[in-house]
Amino acid sequence: MGAIYVYTCKFIPMFFRGQQCPPAIVVGRTSEVELCQLDSDGDGRTNGQELGDPDCLWSPGNDSVLSYSNVTHPAICEPLNDTVCEKQNKWLHCDHEFKCDGLNDPDVQHFDIRLPKSKVSAKETTYICIILDVPTDGDYHIIGNTPIVDNTDVLHHILLYGCNEKDRKVKREVGVPYDCGMTPGDVCGRELIGVWTSGVKGECLHPQAGFRMGTHGYKRMALQVHWNNPYRTSGHYDSSGLRLYYTSNRRPNDAGILWVGQQYLEIPPSRDRVVINGTCSGDCTTAMFSDKISVFGAMNHMHLLGREQRVMLYRGGKYLHHITDEGHYSFNRPSQTNFPEPVQVLPGDELRTSCVFDSSRRRSTTLFGEGTDSEMCFTFIKYFPKENIPAPMCLAFKDLQLCEAMSEYKTHFPNGLKGCDFQKFASLTNPETLKLIFTIKEKCKPFHCLQECKSLLLEAKNLPCLHGDVWEFLKFYLLHEEGDFIRAQGEEAFARFTSCDLEIGIELGQGRSERNLMTTSSTTLTNTESASSESSITNFHTTQKPNFIQSNTQTATSISVSSGQSKCPKCPLQIPLCTTKNGSTDIKSYSISVILVSIIVSVIF
Repeated sequence: MGAIYVYTCKFIPMFFRGQQCPPAIVVGRTSEVELCQLDSDGDGRTNGQELGDPDCLWSPGNDSVLSYSNVTHPAICEPLNDTVCEKQNKWLHCDHEFKCDGLNDPDVQHFDIRLPKSKVSAKETTYICIILDVPTDGDYHIIGNTPIVDNTDVLHHILLYGCNEKDRKVKREVGVPYDCGMTPGDVCGRELIGVWTSGVKGECLHPQAGFRMGTHGYKRMALQVHWNNPYRTSGHYDSSGLRLYYTSNRRPNDAGILWVGQQYLEIPPSRDRVVINGTCSGDCTTAMFSDKISVFGAMNHMHLLGREQRVMLYRGGKYLHHITDEGHYSFNRPSQTNFPEPVQVLPGDELRTSCVFDSSRRRSTTLFGEGTDSEMCFTFIKYFPKENIPAPMCLAFKDLQLCEAMSEYKTHFPNGLKGCDFQKFASLTNPETLKLIFTIKEKCKPFHCLQECKSLLLEAKNLPCLHGDVWEFLKFYLLHEEGDFIRAQGEEAFARFTSCDLEIGIELGQGRSERNLMTTSSTTLTNTESASSESSITNFHTTQKPNFIQSNTQTATSISVSSGQSKCPKCPLQIPLCTTKNGSTDIKSYSISVILVSIIVSVIF
């Protein structure tokens, strides 16, 4: 065992550029077994456990006793983002000077975007946000930022968002801090343009680009500050923030933020590994990109269940490059990927996103949302020139490519989203939508199936916007985007529209209607990966054991819950109440699930 530890300790100074080994590791002053049994880094695992020899049985030539799974470093406290480990690992942090030559140019100005002096809540975790006005007396580029750290006892990280008020104005009161959860919300949670975390001295944008601010750019920004108060101490105050550097001598290009990822999330509880993937297809980038873009940075975004996230670039079906590759993701310790030499992404290229979640401590299913108990699977890609993508959002919903639903790209997708003119159908200015709404109101009664309603809904079921995954996305869109349909009709419309689901399901011999709440789909996708990347990109896959590098072909399976000795493959929510009797669905259990859906809808609206 001694030979391994001598090598480990000698390796540390070289790897960490001159830092000395932690005091707890003193090779040669204790026996090999005693050294093996020590917990040198204070993370709760002995040195032997970390090196694959938990029983301290190793000796030269006796490698058969070693386990090579879950091997970690005996001198580095893990997980790295743990509060205790962050303090233990301070010896790893290398002091370095922040260099950003552009900030010293004579025409560069700065302003501070920060919290007013604010009382820190006496709880472990707080996300506090504030929306602030920025200079609008000219046309500027933001080219960098440096942190303003006020209270080191509680400040954990800072995120900066640009408020895109193109279609809607900010609703929140400007200049007033508010508890905000995982994003600032409103119109300020979609364009992440700055980040600070412990040890970072500043951020410098690529010399060829800047974020537009002022006359033709952002007029407001949202600052999100994470306070970490593990001892729940009262009496703390903080006014941290960022100093933004800007210039009227704009760079050659405006910088933009491209969103990629998966918008449909259904993460079952008690799983240590759930992999969810989404693709920005070649058809989408062909429609969206007027020309190639240069990617100079990216940042992953999941919430508290997120563990790994990667975005991979493909061209002609072949892997080219990782845009992000984060094997140890933590929302509370954000990091960025930067490319001094930008990565070129062309029309027709694919961007494949993979998110890995750990729900082992959750006791209920986690869905998409902005709250701390919800999840996301997005990556914000920094690129230039901004104008090469009119609407820079390339997301998937299950297998749907949502670029097909966007009005900006209608000429490329004349048939809309699987035959559905999505924007038209979701608007109350559409006569056909209005007619359908009023007809349903006339013929259907909430929670009671009338014959005339069933006939109407059987016919409506064939409409492309009310069928399959498109209908699931329409409901998702109306719920999360506050569409006209929900605002005007709300609870009653959905109660009427689902009033005959059970009867229609029985009549069709399916035991369910395709218009129930979200269910996972089964999809098989095949692709070739580089040696360092995950080799199977599927729409939805779960497994109990970590195995990120997989075979080249994999089939994604929908989540099911069994009851007793049988499963109920036709039940809409796969709830344990379902059973199978003589090969058919238990109607009583199905009826209960439909009632539950109706109650949930009525509560939501």
